[in-house]
Amino acid sequence: MLPPWWRTWWAYLLYLLFVVGVVYLILKLRLQQERRLELARSAERERFRKRSSQDFHDEAGTKITRIALITELAKQSSNNNTQLEEYLDQIDENLQELNIGMRDFIWALDPAKDNTHDTLSRFVEFAGKFCEQAGIQFKSQHIPDNLKSRVLNMADRRHLLLILK
Repeated sequence: MLPPWWRTWWAYLLYLLFVVGVVYLILKLRLQQERRLELARSAERERFRKRSSQDFHDEAGTKITRIALITELAKQSSNNNTQLEEYLDQIDENLQELNIGMRDFIWALDPAKDNTHDTLSRFVEFAGKFCEQAGIQFKSQHIPDNLKSRVLNMADRRHLLLILK
């Protein structure tokens, strides 16, 4: 006597395939959901980096400019007090160094610069200025535009810039 069709070996095989298929679909949907969530988080981090970069640039730039103006006014009012003028010159030098450091920090934060082309361009700019001040001849070649599509994350760009410096 034959068992009913739902108790045959091929029915059990279909049941097993169905369960495996459902588990597979659940896992696939879960992975897609996690991927979408990670993309949303990544996009939010990029927006935060961009906003922070712009806000920091505006705020710090304004403060540095104010300090530079006050320093210049103090120099003009120093009445040839050489000691005071030396201090003000030191403040001015430190402001220039702070401004350069701040520009590097903002550059590293800016997500629009997360590519090899902009990193190399920044290196050429930095090295050119440095070599010019040191009296060293510096030459660079054209940086190919196709390097704009090569992604380089913020941490790597920052580390490379620090190594160059």
